[in-house]
Amino acid sequence: MMKRQNRFKSKVAWMAIGSLILLVCNTFGLFDKMGITSTSGQLIIDSILSILVLFGVLNSPTDANNF
Repeated sequence: MMKRQNRFKSKVAWMAIGSLILLVCNTFGLFDKMGITSTSGQLIIDSILSILVLFGVLNSPTDANNF
């Protein structure tokens, strides 16, 4: 029988989940409430968070030690 691995041990997966949560919060205006109102600042933050989510999608969740 195959050994089942816990997919939530991957740090990259947790980083991607956190980034996705922040992107959703930004959609609902979290950054405006924090005082980040400039459009360029929000675009930079959105770009960085999107890249982190992409890393999580490309990550192999079955290997907790390697990307």
